Amino acid sequence: MEKKLLKRMENFKNTPDRLKFELLRELSELPEEEHITNFLLNVVENEKYDRIRINAILNLKKYESDLIVEKLKIIFSFERDKSVRLVIVETLGERDSDEIEDFFQQVAIKDLNDIVRATAIRKLHERENIDQTVMHDLLLDVIQNDSSVFPKQIALSALPCYATSTTYDKLRNVFFREEMLQMKKLLFKTLEEISTKFELDLDVKEPGDPIFEDTKKARRKRRKERKKKKLDKDDYLYF
Repeated sequence: MEKKLLKRMENFKNTPDRLKFELLRELSELPEEEHITNFLLNVVENEKYDRIRINAILNLKKYESDLIVEKLKIIFSFERDKSVRLVIVETLGERDSDEIEDFFQQVAIKDLNDIVRATAIRKLHERENIDQTVMHDLLLDVIQNDSSVFPKQIALSALPCYATSTTYDKLRNVFFREEMLQMKKLLFKTLEEISTKFELDLDVKEPGDPIFEDTKKARRKRRKERKKKKLDKDDYLYF
């Protein structure tokens, strides 16, 4: 590695942000070296600007060192920024390591951000390394207990792949308790798919759209509800 590049890496902390991005771009074009790996991990751990840290994590994607997996898991445990945690999950999801499954299971249940939790669930499903029964129980746990919509939606989309003949009754109970119309419709579709898979009687009815009362009072009430929903950061569905 040329001395000029090494010098720029040593002075990274006191470099303007524009030049930091430029250096990271140059490093992304170089083959894996321990010196570069350690430098990028140090940037992820100590840089203040989140976009630069994310850029460094993306640079680490192509490297195969086991040190990267362990270090990113540790950094994740203390990380507060949800965007950084999300890109760590995406990066680790491409690694061939059995330990990642255990890590993702914890993230899927315990992370404070719903998008990060949902991404961990999706990665577990895509990796196809986890025991079928363990994944089935995890998905049901998310569907029954998660407080947010997005993780439950991802879990429902994956559940039929791991379902057993007893899954239908458990999901049916969730269906009857659910009050949100769009989520209830998604539950119905999943029940329909599972009933077809195991040749079970579909004994629930598809939820219909609500009939809106067309009065001035009813319209005013709906406007208030829409305004309230806009303020609710968790009230969304990705259909």
